[in-house]
Amino acid sequence: MVAANPSLRWNLIDSSSSFSTFSAVLAAFMFAAIVLLLTRELHRDLRGRIEPAIETHLIAQPIALMLGALFSLVVAAFLFAAMAGDGGKLEAAQFVEGTMPCLALSLGVVQMAVALAWLLHIRGLYGPPLELAGYVVDAAIAIVAVFLPGVFLSAIFQHLIHPVPPADAGSIWLVMVAGLLLAIVVGRVAGRWARPKLDGKNQVHQPGVLRLLNVISVATVVVATVLWNILSSTPKTDLDSIYTTPVGIVVTVVVLLLLIAIFAAFEAVTPRDSWKSGRPS
Repeated sequence: MVAANPSLRWNLIDSSSSFSTFSAVLAAFMFAAIVLLLTRELHRDLRGRIEPAIETHLIAQPIALMLGALFSLVVAAFLFAAMAGDGGKLEAAQFVEGTMPCLALSLGVVQMAVALAWLLHIRGLYGPPLELAGYVVDAAIAIVAVFLPGVFLSAIFQHLIHPVPPADAGSIWLVMVAGLLLAIVVGRVAGRWARPKLDGKNQVHQPGVLRLLNVISVATVVVATVLWNILSSTPKTDLDSIYTTPVGIVVTVVVLLLLIAIFAAFEAVTPRDSWKSGRPS
């Protein structure tokens, strides 16, 4: 442990209150969108009965994604709020702990982007709107690819800790960013086979892909929450081992590979402009 780099003074704990507010606002928008989508799709028929104006199975996909996003964002807001009371502002451990709520926030934002693309798709808004929605998903994953490694590696960038074996922080960051960006390419390729499709009767084929992805996303956020509670109760000096021991490095690599798989799956299930009803891309 050495003195912090005076040219880098960003502190995650000081930013936690703002992150908590940001996550809470996004969660509120998600909640409002879910309520509006469920209520405005209803109308009265000639007999006065209330029935859906659009096939309910069509909105099942975006609703599932939006519920997952809502959960992720609410958890992120809670964890960031809890972090705001941490006193270890000069310790490297804050960035290990802070990776957990940052992960929840990142998943929530990507889920929001994918849900938006699905909403456009079920409305039949092909062309520029759906194409742009796909680019928004790409951009969300790209931002996450820069954001998450930046948070985790801030302890090294600020010289709060020295990694073992000795390595340049910038090189480690580039490797992690490149790995997460690879999820976009892998997802685009895998999407040709894994992406749920609509047939001529507006029936969704392969819905299990989205269902499994939503379950994995929620489970990941739950695990991150439990880990945050464990990490916040762990002596700060013990958390330095994530940067300084082979076991910590292996754990980091495993988590990185898991995130690449999750974000590639989100990319794969994103509807694209090239596929119409009944025509796979």
